Amino acid sequence: MILYITPWLWIGVMIFLFLMWQIIDRLMQLKYIFSFLFAVDTVFASDFCEELKLKAKTEEVHLEPNHDILKIISKGRVYLNNAPSNKYKIESDFLVTGDQFIGYSEYEKFIFVAYFKSNGDSIDGWINSSQLKNTSLTNGPSGEEQMVFNIMPDIIKENKLSLLPSKCLKYELDSRDKTFYSIKVMNLKNRECDDKINHPFDIIVRKGGGEMYTNQGAKKDEYRRIKGK
Repeated sequence: MILYITPWLWIGVMIFLFLMWQIIDRLMQLKYIFSFLFAVDTVFASDFCEELKLKAKTEEVHLEPNHDILKIISKGRVYLNNAPSNKYKIESDFLVTGDQFIGYSEYEKFIFVAYFKSNGDSIDGWINSSQLKNTSLTNGPSGEEQMVFNIMPDIIKENKLSLLPSKCLKYELDSRDKTFYSIKVMNLKNRECDDKINHPFDIIVRKGGGEMYTNQGAKKDEYRRIKGK
């Protein structure tokens, strides 16, 4: 059986193919146009973000240092922003309900904050103040805490707790216990101190009393009294 295609059918097929080619060509052009517009929008958005950050830096109001611990009260994820606007969200950095962090400054309705993770890393950015609550707690040490921290080098030297010079030691103070301040004494990592051996130890100081104890040279939970200031 031989199929016979009329000239009109050939013409119809050619017109159809031509129209399809035109449609595909237009779609490709639109793709390039949208890509170009997206690139332009990204560039302008980046410029606006930098301008807003600069404006906020010159006009921001620093928070009261005695009340700088904030926490999230919004439900779900609260994203940090590169600038004081929800338009510049940092997709990888967010907090959740109950997270506490430090607030540094405020611009319009946004607060610049820093959150410290359990592994020591930190993230920072701007969050709308409507999503936060001030805990009325302070990040800075009390007068007694600061005093305890300041006398640690002399206490270690007087009680001969370490042979390392003070410049090779670092201290971490924990004041969460109701009775004692706990100070962890560790070796500072730098070129001068890396080759010196120092086993970490703790010093605890009774709050309001000044009595001091350490587990240096003993098991972790075995403390002996030492001379205080």
